Amino acid sequence: MFDRVVLVGEQLNDGTRSEHYQVYLSQWQLTNLNQGYLLPLDFNAYLKLHRDIAKALFGHLSVWFYASRGQSIEKKYEDLCQLLNIRAYPYISKARSVLEPSLEELTKIGYLSSWELIRTARGTDFKLTLSPGKRLLSLPNFASVVNPEARAALEARLPGWVSELVQRGVVERKARQLALDVPDEQPVVDQIEYAEYLIRQDRRGRGKISNPAGFFIWAIENNLSVPDDFETSRKRRLREAQEQAESQQRYRMLQLESEYDEFCQEQIRSRLEADYPAARLEAAIREQLKIIKREQPEWFDRALETTQREVALGRIKSQIRDSLALPSFERWSKLDLQQRLF
Repeated sequence: MFDRVVLVGEQLNDGTRSEHYQVYLSQWQLTNLNQGYLLPLDFNAYLKLHRDIAKALFGHLSVWFYASRGQSIEKKYEDLCQLLNIRAYPYISKARSVLEPSLEELTKIGYLSSWELIRTARGTDFKLTLSPGKRLLSLPNFASVVNPEARAALEARLPGWVSELVQRGVVERKARQLALDVPDEQPVVDQIEYAEYLIRQDRRGRGKISNPAGFFIWAIENNLSVPDDFETSRKRRLREAQEQAESQQRYRMLQLESEYDEFCQEQIRSRLEADYPAARLEAAIREQLKIIKREQPEWFDRALETTQREVALGRIKSQIRDSLALPSFERWSKLDLQQRLF
C-alpha cells in the first residue's frame, strides 16, 4: 500500500524533523488513482454493518455486481467460505444459519435485494445466489454498466421528491442518498415546502442563509416537524378536493391521510403533555435552541424568536414521534376501517 511512511519527529533528508505524519502511496496505487480505476464505496452504509461476514462481503459485492453489470450472481459456498476464511459446513441448515444474519444486514442497508442458499444441480455442494439492492446500484460507478431496463426500474422506485430537491439546488447524488436513508413514512415533501417557507422568511430580512440547499438537507436529515397550521401542498389538495369534490375516492384517501396525521399529532401531544410539564418543556426548548443555533447559525440569527421556538418545539415533537410505536398509515387505515364496521 505504501512505499514510505514518515513519523512525527523523524529526521528528513534535509536534516529537519518532520512535524507531521507523511505517507507515500505505492506507485501502482498512484497509477490506478490517476487513471480513474476506482470503485467508490458507500461509507455511510458500511458504518451500519455490525457483523464481520457482512463487512467482509461489503467490498466484494461492489466488484461482483460491477462485473455482472448489475445482474444477479452465484457463488459456490466452499469458494465463498475460503474467500472469507470461515468454516464450510456440510449441512445447508447450518451454513444458512451462519450466513443469514450478515446477509440480512446487507439486505437491510440496500446492498442486497435478495439472497438464496441452495444445493447445486449435482447436490454435492451449495451455491449462494445474490441480487443487488437499489442502494448499491445507485453508486456513481454503476451508472455506465447497469442495463437501461434495470436503470429505468431503479429510477421508478425513487420518490418524486428527489427531483424536487435537485430543482432546489441539492446535488443529485445527495438527494438520492437521502431517498435511501430516510424512512418511507417521513413527510419529506411537507418538510421541503416548510423549509422553503423558512428560507423565504429569511430573505425578507437580510438573507443570511447562504446555502439554501444545505438547509433543505438539514431539515430532512433532522426530520423537521411541520407545524399543524402550515398549509402544505398535500393539505391544500385536500382543501381543494373538498371544495370541488372532483373525485370521491381520491378525496377519501386524502381525508384518511389527514385523519392519520391528526391521530399521530394527538398521540404526540398526549406524550408531550405527560412527559414535559411547563418547566421541563421550557428547558427542553432552550436546549434545542442551542443545538439549532450551532447547526444553522445563519438562519438562527435572522429568524424571529417565535419561529425559532416553533422549530425547536417541532424537533422535540419529532423526537417524541420517533420514540412512539405508531402504526404505519396502511396498518392504521385497516384498523380504522374495522372500527367503523364494528
